[in-house]
Amino acid sequence: MYLDPLRGPHGIRRYSRNRLTSKVRFLKDVYRIHLAPHKDDLPTTDLSAIQRLCQRNKYSVLISMDLAEGLMDQVGCTVVPLAKEIFPATLAMIVTKSSPYLGIINY
Repeated sequence: MYLDPLRGPHGIRRYSRNRLTSKVRFLKDVYRIHLAPHKDDLPTTDLSAIQRLCQRNKYSVLISMDLAEGLMDQVGCTVVPLAKEIFPATLAMIVTKSSPYLGIINY
């Protein structure tokens, strides 16, 4: 699912907020070289990004494994993650003090 970031086109959702704000030079270079020239043709959903893996050669997508696994039954090809390219990510959920989910989260 992931290729060397400097070898070919890459998938990122068109409306992703993180693609322009990275302070990591490598990620800025990947965006400038591989994503910015195609910014009007970027997929708008995670599913459409993964589906492009089946349609294009030398294409990669950076997506959470949990999300990708949930979409595999909707993809028309076999997608295999590259284990050495996986890295941990931190997620957060913001809720109000009166949220009904707060009791579950603090359980």
